[in-house]
Amino acid sequence: MYDLSDWLCHSLKLAFGSATEEQQQQILANIETVRRSPNYGNGEFVYKELLCQLPSEILNQTQLDLVQEHRSAGYGVPDDPSASGISEGRWVDPFEGRENDVDRYIGQWPNDIDLDLIREFYRQTRDIQQHDIDIQAFARQFPELVEMGGQMIDVLIQDQETVVVESNIWAIDRLANILNHYNRNVDELHLF
Repeated sequence: MYDLSDWLCHSLKLAFGSATEEQQQQILANIETVRRSPNYGNGEFVYKELLCQLPSEILNQTQLDLVQEHRSAGYGVPDDPSASGISEGRWVDPFEGRENDVDRYIGQWPNDIDLDLIREFYRQTRDIQQHDIDIQAFARQFPELVEMGGQMIDVLIQDQETVVVESNIWAIDRLANILNHYNRNVDELHLF
């Protein structure tokens, strides 16, 4: 899956300026739904990112405050969409070297959860998620992935009401991807 957020932000900025007032109101209403959408792991972040693309005169004071807060944190200005991570047909992580951006994808976790573990699990499973890991690299990484996966399972079952929420489903998906990758390549791995 490619990260198309920079393209979306760029397109929103262009389309909004030429939209009728009625269409602009509909766009704003659609952006409001993103905030509550179960399809976004971090709808609040995406909501703020999209608000930053709109002219300030259409936003209410609460939205303006959110835009200010978001921009103060260093977000809200999309990168050039042509640098979106698609390079010669191969996925290139557009957040490579931008460690703080991992936080926008890991979701919301209770304060007593080890966020370093969550961040590291996200980073370690990124290549598997993109199906961009060769068998030998996976075989070398597998013992660490199993150990980290066990720790993640402990986190996920400790307090299901506050941990297993929409914004954290990615972690369960990545656990499944580790097992699926293993099952697809078990004959070539020779791990056990």
